Amino acid sequence: MSIRARLLLLFPLLFVLVIGISGSITLKKINDNIARSQETTINSQTLLLKRFFRNYGSKTKDSSASIAADMGQAEEPLERWGRLSTKTVKENFDLVVFHDLPNNTFAAWEKNDWLGFEKEDKTFISNLSEQPVYGWDYFMLGDEPVAVGYAPVFDIPSGVSQNDYEAWLEGDLNELKLERIGTLVLGVRVKSTMIPEAFKYLTVEDILYFNKNETPTSFKSFEVEQVIGEGPGSVSNFIQEEIVENGKWAITYDQPYAVQGFPLVGPNSGDGKGAVVIVSNMSQDISIGEELFAGMQMLLVITVLIAVIIAIILGRSISRPIRVLADAVEDMEPGKDMNISISNKAKDEISILGRSVFSMHKRIENQVNELETLNEQVSSAYESKSRFLSTMSHELRTPLNAIINFSEILKEKSFGPLKERQEEFIENINESANHLLALINDILDLSRSEVGKTKSNPEKMQIREVLESVLKELEVIADKQKIIISSEIEGPGELWCDPRHARQILTNLIGNSIKYNKEEGSVDIKIYPNEDPRFMTVSVRDTGLGIPEEEQASIFEAFTRAKSTDRSAISGTGLGLALVKQLAGLNQGDVYLTSSSDDGTEFHLILPVLDIKKSR
Repeated sequence: MSIRARLLLLFPLLFVLVIGISGSITLKKINDNIARSQETTINSQTLLLKRFFRNYGSKTKDSSASIAADMGQAEEPLERWGRLSTKTVKENFDLVVFHDLPNNTFAAWEKNDWLGFEKEDKTFISNLSEQPVYGWDYFMLGDEPVAVGYAPVFDIPSGVSQNDYEAWLEGDLNELKLERIGTLVLGVRVKSTMIPEAFKYLTVEDILYFNKNETPTSFKSFEVEQVIGEGPGSVSNFIQEEIVENGKWAITYDQPYAVQGFPLVGPNSGDGKGAVVIVSNMSQDISIGEELFAGMQMLLVITVLIAVIIAIILGRSISRPIRVLADAVEDMEPGKDMNISISNKAKDEISILGRSVFSMHKRIENQVNELETLNEQVSSAYESKSRFLSTMSHELRTPLNAIINFSEILKEKSFGPLKERQEEFIENINESANHLLALINDILDLSRSEVGKTKSNPEKMQIREVLESVLKELEVIADKQKIIISSEIEGPGELWCDPRHARQILTNLIGNSIKYNKEEGSVDIKIYPNEDPRFMTVSVRDTGLGIPEEEQASIFEAFTRAKSTDRSAISGTGLGLALVKQLAGLNQGDVYLTSSSDDGTEFHLILPVLDIKKSR
């Protein structure tokens, strides 16, 4: 092992030893203070929230009694409601309701339409109207707790002062006989008042509102949801049993979280309405954070010192040779020597790596030279094939066209009547010549596509026009086999494609669906928008022989046909689908199939409706 390797092992061990000792000292100090810190935090939270709920309830009660007394002195119903529609009332309350007892109607105002009071169950207000004195209570409205102050509204004669009225409500002046005309309800959302205070003084992960029989379903974090849990033994079950049902303040721990709750129990009803539950993360406690910060400062200083020592000792012996080697690799090019000097006898790691890089450069250079030679040979072979096919296609097309034309003239009986056997021979000659001409055209087109000589000239086009032309061309063949063809186009039917290629693709797909179909079968053509709005799908489905699943992967290769025995009597070269695949790709599209021996074959052609290159 080299000296550099020993140093690389020695310094990390020393680094770990120092970090471990200093870390143990710091963490012991932190652990000694965790219990004291958590106890202090929980006590402060408890005092804060208990004081808030007690003080807040009495303030709500006093407000409702004072405003109800003011309403009772109004002479008209509109004037009573007007005394509620003041800026002070609307700023201090989230819900204002007046229950008109003689008419059993409700007049309500809510801040920012937060509740939808018109649709809310109003039974709780009717129950409050049965209370003889003023007070306060908690209710779950709109899935959240609301502190409600309520007071009866009496028709107060002009001679009764507000002080006398309030004293009468306390029961000191029984001699007054007043008519009760309604009930005033003032509500404040606990959420809007309590949450800012909680976040100001506590490290709060989540504030939850429990109904009497329901657990919240919305949480700020997945961790809090896991802490609350469900079922027997869970924190949720603890809250329902200890806080909501028993009406007691309670707290439980699920490290690092402390979960405590205040029961929403009204002083008059004594019925558990729900609970406000606060989930606090004790790991984020301020005192623990300060201790941890102090320990991390110590670890940071030690780490920096060790890192500086390691950098000074190992920097020159390791970094510089690596940089030189990296620069040489970056400048590495075929035919260019590597400008580095490496000793063949050196056994250190950097020298071994350098010799390996130098050897790799030589191998890569040799392989590049071989590939260039092979590429030239392949290019020459492709060029020769292309010239051969071009020449042969010209030489073969001329006599074939002559044979086709002469056979057509004979079929028309331009030189006199023909015997039945002669007509049969001329028909065979015409069909064979046309088949051979189509084969030559397919081979030439496929060859040009493979060598990149087939160019696509896309433009906006209507698929409907091309489809109608293709169907008219194939009509005779379909009628001969008694094939029923149906077509359906959904949407505008615009494509961004080379019209010549679109025609050739549709001709090959629909022609195959006719050729390999059963007699009196059908071909269904559907054109509809693709899931990707940049494309359109053309579906061609037949009721023919079907393609076995094991042969579907290779069906788009040149000179490949399905090996079904039923196809052996059908003429074909296996070039049509290969050409379809090539042309679809040239137009930024694709083609695939689904098939079974029972249901026939369905080809799915994907073509763009806009210029894909510009849209990227």
